[in-house]
Amino acid sequence: MRSLTLLLLALSLPIWAAEPTTPDVDAAVRVDGPAAPAIEVATITPEQVLEQLPKSAAITLQEGKLWWDDGQGTRIGLAVVACGQGNPSLETAIGNLAIERKLLADGRTDIIASLAPLIATAQAAGLKAEGFTVREGILTGVHLRAERQLVLPEGVVNKVEAPPLKRSAERETLETAVEGALAGLASTKLDDLGRKCVEDVLNRLDNEDGNQDVDEVAPSLARRMVRFGYLGQFFASDARATALIEAINRANVFAPTTAFRGTTADGKPLLLAEVKNAFESSGWILQTPQRVSYTRQLPEPLYDVAMQAMNLVVDLPLGADPTTFPDASTTPLAARL
Repeated sequence: MRSLTLLLLALSLPIWAAEPTTPDVDAAVRVDGPAAPAIEVATITPEQVLEQLPKSAAITLQEGKLWWDDGQGTRIGLAVVACGQGNPSLETAIGNLAIERKLLADGRTDIIASLAPLIATAQAAGLKAEGFTVREGILTGVHLRAERQLVLPEGVVNKVEAPPLKRSAERETLETAVEGALAGLASTKLDDLGRKCVEDVLNRLDNEDGNQDVDEVAPSLARRMVRFGYLGQFFASDARATALIEAINRANVFAPTTAFRGTTADGKPLLLAEVKNAFESSGWILQTPQRVSYTRQLPEPLYDVAMQAMNLVVDLPLGADPTTFPDASTTPLAARL
């Protein structure tokens, strides 16, 4: 009986909840009871916010105002809002703008100077800070990111639906080319053991990485070997080897699966896209009037199981197409890990 009384008492008390992050669209038409009383929220002080921020000599409290200072004469205000262990906010012309906490913790004060053109680009596009976060990408550099939108120094890009990839025809062409090369092994000077070795490589060409043992040749490695002349020592001037290389190159072309598109202020196209080849190997490309780059995951070496996954970023000449097979127009300008 006592437990039931306590339960009824609890149900009769007002329910207090945090303000929802999105407006309640039904509030204006509800008739199921009186409006809940307003909740008084205590005002947080700059000193309290400072305690919640990463410890850094670049973050200071001066005359009741919080600053993030690069030590080179440029600084930006930190908004006085509770952040706990989450992302703090910067005071900008488009509103309080969240910034990844790690950037402050790592002392990345070089980002302060990078914010001005990003804010100007957002302003020109009529964007507000809500929903955006200052982030840094290995391909994009410092930018403002929302769920379906990015602000780059060159302009704003929006997520668009990319057409579904249909690469079955390319895989079938490769399978046929592999069968032709296998049939041609009988006319080579390889002995039985040599033929078995080459057959093992050829039979891996149409597979995806990840299904082999640690000491086996990965399919992506087998394709690179063939592309760069491995079969030439066995199939001198043989059309079947040439057809196989051409089939690998076609299947190796990367096409967008997720795309962010936009234009610069003067109407030039912008593209940031995730791309994949016919073997589900993926990376990202960036094409703007000022830069062209792409990323790929660095192949993992055999036996070095302790090596962490690393991304390769390659910068190409302006106007280059990073999805095409490498040629003179896509000779890299720089590469970094």
